[in-house]
Amino acid sequence: MIIVNDKTGILIPLETDMEQVAQIIKDFRNSEKNTDKFRVGVRKFWEENFDADKNYEKFFEVLGSGMIS
Repeated sequence: MIIVNDKTGILIPLETDMEQVAQIIKDFRNSEKNTDKFRVGVRKFWEENFDADKNYEKFFEVLGSGMIS
């Protein structure tokens, strides 16, 4: 599972120059990703996929099932 994707945000490539970064920020500022609705979706994505309490529980279930050798 990838943490940063279309549902959670954007990644800026390492070799991006300052002008490109500025444009990416401007584009972000004017996009649907800069809304409360999008932020709620990001939180939901995190809760469903990366919340430690849930992940530990799933991990122990896998350990108990013998799926990890």
